[in-house]
Amino acid sequence: MKTNDAGLQVIKDSEGLRLTAYYDSGRVLTIGYGHTSAAGSPRVAVGMTITAAEADEILRRDVAGAEAGVAELVTIDLTENQFSALVSFVFNIGRGQFAASTLLRKLNAGADPASEFDRWIYDDGVRLNGLVTRRAKERALFEKPIAGTPAESRQKQLQRQLAALGLYTAKIDGIWGPLSRSALEKFELAAERILALA
Repeated sequence: MKTNDAGLQVIKDSEGLRLTAYYDSGRVLTIGYGHTSAAGSPRVAVGMTITAAEADEILRRDVAGAEAGVAELVTIDLTENQFSALVSFVFNIGRGQFAASTLLRKLNAGADPASEFDRWIYDDGVRLNGLVTRRAKERALFEKPIAGTPAESRQKQLQRQLAALGLYTAKIDGIWGPLSRSALEKFELAAERILALA
């Protein structure tokens, strides 16, 4: 899966575009949409300049690393919007912090992780308005359904039906994780018992 245009726009809006190399708040040479030498080619040097088209190309390469991190660490199915929101999140905080996060743990457990975005708004204990805005955009994208996606619609319908039977008690969100699977297994087991009595 690749980051969609909405996810790329969150990254672009949040990082901002600088066509001349500069030192970010951590005194790291940066250019384009938050590109540093640690992300790979090109190496950022003092006085370096690039074009807007080059910045887009560099961003696509940099985003690929965050995409790989999300694909590797998330064990449940994601919608395109959920994947893209998480890529923006990982692009910002890094794969290591994402791997250790409660957000990832909740996500893989089938719980609703959306509120966890709101916790990542600090840098060295200081609340940053830029991070507040970015997390709000990432959370909104994560929670935004994909219009006309039959699989998501079927999953939500099945969650509602299982909830009506008292077998599913988590958020009806179309994310088919362990809680949804467990509820369906309980239903299937009950159905088998009823059929055996018939």
